Amino acid sequence: MNVLLTPARIGTVEIRNRIVMPPMTTRLSDEDGHVTDDTVNYYMARVQGGVGLVTVEMASPTKAGRHRRRELGIYDDRFLPGLARLTAAIRAGGATPASTSAARRRWRRRRSPIRCSRSPTRPSSPRR
Repeated sequence: MNVLLTPARIGTVEIRNRIVMPPMTTRLSDEDGHVTDDTVNYYMARVQGGVGLVTVEMASPTKAGRHRRRELGIYDDRFLPGLARLTAAIRAGGATPASTSAARRRWRRRRSPIRCSRSPTRPSSPRR
């Protein structure tokens, strides 16, 4: 049997095979950042295609840190029902969901398509 198709473990998490989908921007959320049917359908097509670990696209942890329109949001509890629906669908399909997040940096000078009255936040610098 091909080792790629054998189960794997990352810490305590069991993955059905070693096929990993990296995060890719889809812009399938709605304008506010909620999961849509198109979002779920996109990821489910990959799950049904055999992906074992699905890394969902970047989601913004702050409203001011959004990079682009139709980017998934995780900065408010109102996003939880859609995100729960997405992760439940991925799990029901036999795959393991993972996520990634990033916030736009404050020092970027180019014009952002997202307008917000707040400044982005970032983690503090590591101590040495």
